Parts: sequence; C-alpha cells; structure tokens
Amino acid sequence: MFETSIYEEENVEKSAISFKKQAVHKFSIVIPCYNESKTIQGLIQNLKNLELPNYEIIIVDDGSTDNSVELLSNYQDINCIIHEKNEGYGKSLIDGIMKSTGDLIITIDSDGQHDPRDIINLCKPVIENQADIVVGSRYKGNYFYRIPFVNRAGEAFLEIMMLILFGKRVTNNQGGFRVFHRRTISIFNDFKFMGMAFTTELLIKSFLKGYRVVEKPINLHDRPVGKSRVRKIPLLMNLLLCMFYYFFKDFERFLKKNNR
Repeated sequence: MFETSIYEEENVEKSAISFKKQAVHKFSIVIPCYNESKTIQGLIQNLKNLELPNYEIIIVDDGSTDNSVELLSNYQDINCIIHEKNEGYGKSLIDGIMKSTGDLIITIDSDGQHDPRDIINLCKPVIENQADIVVGSRYKGNYFYRIPFVNRAGEAFLEIMMLILFGKRVTNNQGGFRVFHRRTISIFNDFKFMGMAFTTELLIKSFLKGYRVVEKPINLHDRPVGKSRVRKIPLLMNLLLCMFYYFFKDFERFLKKNNR
C-alpha cells in the first residue's frame, strides 16, 4: 500500500471517474523488468486497479536471472517480450514501445517506486494537447525517502548542463515515469546510448525535434526491496558523452545549414 500521496484518496477516485468518462484513447503501458520478481506482480495489480477504459500492458524482461519470467507467464492478458540476455534499459523500452499500439505510450519502472495512480495526471496534458511528452517529476511532487546527495547533485548538474547546451530545463531528467503521444514515436529510432543514459538521450532528441516536453508532479517511493543497481560514475560519464555528442551534432547541422 502506498503512503499518503500528493492527493487524497477521494480526489483520486473522482479524477479517475472523470478521466474514464472522457478518455477515448488507447493507453500502452510499457514496463522494463530486470530481476524484479518481488515487485512486478504488485505493479501489475495496481495498474489493473486503475480500470483504464482501453489499455494494454507490455512488459519487457531484460534477461532476468530470478523467477520474473516464470511469474509473467501466468498472465495471459499481458504482452511479454523476453530478452535471452541483458541488453540494457533503453533497448527494453524501445522493444516494448515498438510493439505498442496505443495513442498514448506510458513508461513506468517495475521496482515499485512509481505510483500507478499518477498515470491519470500525467496523461492529461497530452490528451488535452498541451504537451507531446510528459515527464513525471518527484521534485514537483513528493518523494518518500531520503535521496542521496550525490543523486540530487548529479541531477542538478545535468539540469544546468541541459539548460546551457539545449536551452531546456527538466529537473527530474533521469526519471522513467513518462507519457508520450504516438506522434513522437520517431524519436525512438537510431539511439546511441542503450543503458541508463537512454532517458537523457530521449529528452535531448525530443528537444531537437521540437516536441513540447513538460514536467508534472508524481509520488516517488523507496524501493520496497533491494537497492538500485545503477553505477553512478559510469552513468555520469555516459550522460556527459551523450549531451556533448548531440550538442556538437546539432552545431554541425547548424553550420552546414548556414554555409549553403
């Protein structure tokens, strides 16, 4: 059971009822999974409890060595994609998204940190044509655990770098809880960084394509079990490499355009 969120239970229920009545879109929920046997079933149940009017759940298991695949085989109403070996967070999301058929594509992590009830608020700006992509932000909402200083400092540094290089600001730039309109699906082609830097590359490609990216508040909870497997120093190096790669690529494109 999730802790008290940025909204009361009664308001959640009212918003959900209104959302179901108005929504005419199909929702594709894409979930990357790697050794999350202790949390994946709870996430699936919480998603089903939303009773979205028209949706599909796509789970991509990225070479799990626990019994995640065995548990997923019990769900006949879920589209499961199985990687024989670990191919990375980005590859998992791309494979799931390319199999999706919805008008709105929602990505959510499988470790139990995201509250599926936030999907309703994240989808609204896309449905109301106020955004093409919505990024869930714990800094605009709530987080129910102590964020290590190095994590927050790293995200703040990336936020500043992104602002300097691309003129855009996203506070929770490493978050995996996002919503995409299907019109943006071309950004998922030709990725260079398939690991955890994928989330930043995705934002940069969205900016360069001119898509409207907004942040909306979410609730982020501590992992119910286990701990993050992200190695911070290699991740930071990949993130910086990613940013400068696209900055110079865009600069080169600018020079060619003005030399014609």
